[in-house]
Amino acid sequence: MDTASKINKRIDKLPESILVELDKYLDYLLFKHDYLEDEDWANSLSEEQAAYIQKGEDDIENGRVVPHSEAIKKMKDYLNEKIK
Repeated sequence: MDTASKINKRIDKLPESILVELDKYLDYLLFKHDYLEDEDWANSLSEEQAAYIQKGEDDIENGRVVPHSEAIKKMKDYLNEKIK
């Protein structure tokens, strides 16, 4: 029996609740494999992801940033308003 068949047999025995975790771990392994092959994870980004990163870099360069502590406070204030 080949490795893939052995793995599939074991997967078939897993409860549904664990399959979600397994799926996420498989995503990680595939990403890790692609990264090791390419050595630059940025090459695997979609155009949309690259554009978001570029926007973030532009925001930093142009001073459009908020300290983490202030962002947390704004979120707490916003959420508190929503639950009133």
